Amino acid sequence: MKSLILILCVFFSIQLSFAQNDTIVSNDDVILVVPTQSDTISTGSEVTMEMATQFLAHHNMARNEVGVPDLKWSANLASIAQKHADMLAQDHCSFRHSGNSTIGENLYGGGGTVFTALDASKSWYKEKDNYTYSNSKYNHYTQMVWKSTTEVGVGVAQCEDGFYIFVANYAPVGNMLGSYPY
Repeated sequence: MKSLILILCVFFSIQLSFAQNDTIVSNDDVILVVPTQSDTISTGSEVTMEMATQFLAHHNMARNEVGVPDLKWSANLASIAQKHADMLAQDHCSFRHSGNSTIGENLYGGGGTVFTALDASKSWYKEKDNYTYSNSKYNHYTQMVWKSTTEVGVGVAQCEDGFYIFVANYAPVGNMLGSYPY
């Protein structure tokens, strides 16, 4: 009887430690907590999960065209990108790279309408038309498809005038002098 009371006390104390929206499924031996729809994984930035998914899918489509592995989303890189985007927006919507040489970085900006991370990715992808493999000139597109790059994260900030700034960070860094993207 004492062990049954102890088990019930533990069960109820565990149950109370979860958010009210969690679904708790249990039997005699197992307690399973199933997160509800409201418990989503954070992107690490102001970019919504939908934007991050669209951005990543578009990048991976470009990478698949040239036979390089898919990228994975990095909340850590997105957090770094968000800090830089916020700083640019606060600095009169300036447009400059962070200077962090340990990560790759693409910038995109636009105003007059609502822009998304997918718009940024599509803009960089258009640079493919100006890229030739024999010409080792680097651009936003080459960072998108850089073979050794495995992760990406994006941040976005809106300036007072409505202009949007997107910062995409990549790791490991691409666009290495003397190397080819794929």
